[in-house]
Amino acid sequence: MKKCNKCGLLLSKENFRKNKLRKDGFFCWCKKCTKIYNEERYKNNEEISRERSRNYYKKNKERAKIHRIEYLEKNKEKIKEYAKIYRGKNSKKLKDLQLKYYYNISLEEWNNIFNEQEKKCAICGKISKDFKCSFSVDHCHSTGKIRGLLCSSCNLNLGYYEKYKEKFEEYLTRETNYGYINDINDIKEEYE
Repeated sequence: MKKCNKCGLLLSKENFRKNKLRKDGFFCWCKKCTKIYNEERYKNNEEISRERSRNYYKKNKERAKIHRIEYLEKNKEKIKEYAKIYRGKNSKKLKDLQLKYYYNISLEEWNNIFNEQEKKCAICGKISKDFKCSFSVDHCHSTGKIRGLLCSSCNLNLGYYEKYKEKFEEYLTRETNYGYINDINDIKEEYE
């Protein structure tokens, strides 16, 4: 048991950070008091703390990189769990950031387009409830202008069509049909 010099509580030694310079091998303040002090110190000297961190990183890039890699390897599951919780709590914020980054629109603008389309795909007209994922933003790749919101199937097919437009049109206007029926009149004659 050890008494914290800051809060005065008598706590077990697990509640204190290790310090080789002290006789007993532990820091004089408990972890909770140390955390509160460091947070207040950071708030009061935020710019100085950031500058100190930047300078340390510049001088010790390799060491910081090694430390980061070691930390990531050591705490994979903890990081995954934290990321999952963060994505769950901040899904709207993340969607908004993604929309601004890729399409220069906000989540509010996306919702307005979605409501204008009556919550349907702009091409096939299926309602959004019929799909597992949200609609994709369809935009002109040369101008960047948004044309509408599409289900993933229509978005994928439109992408293929835009990429291979000439080949599709060439194929559809070909006269050779290898003997298959491709005219509605041929179908009617077949069944009469």
